Amino acid sequence: MSHAPCSMFPVPPPILYCPMFHDTGQIMPKKRKKQTSACFTHQGKTYHKYQIEWLDITGESGWLTPKELESFSMARPVTTAWLYSMNDKEIRLFSTYDIDHETKEIAFADNGVYPRGCILKMKRLKE
Repeated sequence: MSHAPCSMFPVPPPILYCPMFHDTGQIMPKKRKKQTSACFTHQGKTYHKYQIEWLDITGESGWLTPKELESFSMARPVTTAWLYSMNDKEIRLFSTYDIDHETKEIAFADNGVYPRGCILKMKRLKE
């Protein structure tokens, strides 16, 4: 069954103006957005966001046959978090933060300290 348009509510005319076009009808070039890293600054310290691939210990408390034990391997998780600090031995990350509106003090949650030897890749993320 097909329906005819209702004469009380006529079909609106097509939109003749589009922000992508000048009055001349030519396509306007898109503005390039400057790529910056996903970061924030608090009291002069900048925290950059990273995607980190790392090796994690796995364990099994049950009984395994030699074949099962041989096939047992480490996990390769991927974590996305802000980098708090890094040195030759470790990196410190946090995934959540809160800034007290009265004291302006920052607090971190979902924290982790990772041995540098477990880090496979670190990629700074862009916005």
